[in-house]
Amino acid sequence: MKKLIIALAISLTLGMTFLSLTAATEPPDETAQVTLAVDGMTCVTCVPRLKIGLNRTGAVHEVDASIEDEIVVITYDPKNIDVEGLIKAIESVGFGAKRLTQATTNAGDSSSLKNDSE
Repeated sequence: MKKLIIALAISLTLGMTFLSLTAATEPPDETAQVTLAVDGMTCVTCVPRLKIGLNRTGAVHEVDASIEDEIVVITYDPKNIDVEGLIKAIESVGFGAKRLTQATTNAGDSSSLKNDSE
């Protein structure tokens, strides 16, 4: 039974990863990047589920999530979505999220990161 559950989890992860990769779009001239703390990521299927929720917005270009650190770094189109919209997308797939940092990149040049607690 345990092997069946593991095999099912791996299949689900691979399928969700494929779906999230095929939903990626080319980044626009101006992008922004935000780091969010994410509550509730506990297993290997969480990251693909998180990516699918974010990719559904149509404004997310890259997602780098860490289960161990409980953070996600999102590169997105600020003309089509704001940080609150990203947080709502994360919440829609069952996780909690709050902003840690944000940096704006304009045509490939990045500005410095700011910590929202400052």
